[in-house]
Amino acid sequence: MKNAFRTSISALAFALGGAGWVGTAQAGAIISNGVIEMGVNDLGHLNTPFPADTLPNGAGWSGPIGYMGLRYVPTGGASTEPGCLCEG
Repeated sequence: MKNAFRTSISALAFALGGAGWVGTAQAGAIISNGVIEMGVNDLGHLNTPFPADTLPNGAGWSGPIGYMGLRYVPTGGASTEPGCLCEG
């Protein structure tokens, strides 16, 4: 009886997973307190993709940075994202 219960639970878990109910978490977010903004990716590191970015990258090529790491909101000063994304 105990073995049949385990088999039923395993079959249910497989069916739910196959139905697409089980997936990966997408927890990355950009958060702000009005003074600083932080882009935290799914793994908890800074520098998450930010497609709506308008801050120029200043690294010698055109276009925005495209990532949010840690920024000072009053001036738009970026700290981690203009360099190597591995710094976040």
